[in-house]
Amino acid sequence: MKLNKKGKPYVEPDKPVPCRVVDKQGGIYHATNAPAGFCKCGIMLEVSTYSSDYVFPSRIKASHAREHTIRYLSQLGFDVDPSDYIIEVVK
Repeated sequence: MKLNKKGKPYVEPDKPVPCRVVDKQGGIYHATNAPAGFCKCGIMLEVSTYSSDYVFPSRIKASHAREHTIRYLSQLGFDVDPSDYIIEVVK
């Protein structure tokens, strides 16, 4: 039996699931560069006029960009509704 660093049974992590972020009206969010100094990863979301999907490689990356966008807009004084950023699994 394979053990992890703490001596407990090793559990294989789930494979990343590709996701996209949409709004309530069906607009598709695409990744964009965050302002300098905002975060090390430098990724945020913007509503795109493109009809094509932007697929994040995993749900974690999509939620990370979502949280950055919400935090940035809140800092600017906008009233942000987190339920407007819906993360959908792409199949």
